Amino acid sequence: MYKLANNVAPDFGFERYEISNFAKPGYISRHNLNYWELGEFYGFGVGSYQYINNWRSSNTKNINKYLNDFKNLASHEEITYDIKVKESIMLGLRLKEGINLDEFHDKFNYDLTSLHSRTIDNLQRNGYIIKQSGNLSLTVKGLVVSNLVIEEFF
Repeated sequence: MYKLANNVAPDFGFERYEISNFAKPGYISRHNLNYWELGEFYGFGVGSYQYINNWRSSNTKNINKYLNDFKNLASHEEITYDIKVKESIMLGLRLKEGINLDEFHDKFNYDLTSLHSRTIDNLQRNGYIIKQSGNLSLTVKGLVVSNLVIEEFF
């Protein structure tokens, strides 16, 4: 089904901009891109999540608890530098253009290509990723096994 969607979507004017998302040019979901770029967001309502000031938290899924005290969080986790780096690798590789290596280095002072050179070389040699125009991205072959490819960085 996934391969079919990738093959058929362009026939209807849709382009893949993330592993599981397609849009017509100019209509990419800015809402979703914010998540994939580790942007901040608020969550309102039962079971919602928010990410603000390096903290990710969730509201309770129990409606009665939420109505009695909507500030009572079900979970609360600090998103440390190490978590941000790992999530940025995982989320960046999900995007069609992949990870811009210069921006990644500027943002985290982390040289992805040096610190993961063996992994990157192996994945390139096997046709799962490509390093091109300053970006590291999944190939068509890498898309269908993206979780396994991403896992190689951890």
